[in-house]
Amino acid sequence: MKIDAVMINTCCALFGALVGYVVFFNNAKKAAKTNGIIDGSLASDLGYLKKGIEEINAKLSKQDERYMELTERITKVEESAKQAHLRITELKS
Repeated sequence: MKIDAVMINTCCALFGALVGYVVFFNNAKKAAKTNGIIDGSLASDLGYLKKGIEEINAKLSKQDERYMELTERITKVEESAKQAHLRITELKS
């Protein structure tokens, strides 16, 4: 009778350890999956941010080119206005 009780207790302890291991393994697997989803989401968000910054930089470069073109045009207009003033002054004389 004592042997049966010892065997039952031993079997219950082993079964409990096995159940504990299985639960631990499943929880670790779920945690890894959740961490993977979060990491993937962050990587995707960073990709969108990087793309947005690249688009902004491209627009900024275009704006710089337009600014330089306008600066050149204004310089030419100022030179032309200066020559026109000189011609008008000569005509008045």
